[in-house]
Amino acid sequence: MDEPTIGLDPHQIIMIRDLIVGLRGRMSVIISSHILPEIEATCDRVIIINQGRVVATGTPDELRREFLGRATYRPEVAGELEALRAAIDTVRPGLTLETIDGPDATGFSAYEVTSLEVDDLGEAILHGLATTASLRLRSCARTAASLEHVFLAATRRSWDATLDDKKAPKG
Repeated sequence: MDEPTIGLDPHQIIMIRDLIVGLRGRMSVIISSHILPEIEATCDRVIIINQGRVVATGTPDELRREFLGRATYRPEVAGELEALRAAIDTVRPGLTLETIDGPDATGFSAYEVTSLEVDDLGEAILHGLATTASLRLRSCARTAASLEHVFLAATRRSWDATLDDKKAPKG
């Protein structure tokens, strides 16, 4: 199917997605599309092609690990920044902590905690923040990079390799 949802209204898009998902396990459906959220919603496996060459293949999660190689969490916390940093360091030293937004009217700020490894630290982060008496934890979610981020990283790597090939001396 080439761009199966292009030009459809939202009801028709849902019907096409349901049709594709309904075929799962009974037959393979190949979809060609630049609408990556649509691919992510319907496909189990992804192949990214750049300049006529396959530059990536795998499940969306496998591609995230290969090309982005990090895990990101977004906790909403009220309390002192230094207490938050200390709590995060007890989970795993080397995690980065960045303020995203806040504090809001109730004193909560949004942060981003990033691990350069893809192992799941969600439970450890929740435990570390929830058991720190000087912090109040409102929420914590793992954020997954979109397939668009993966596509950009995969094709950037492909372009870099192509440029390196063109720079290499021939002979």
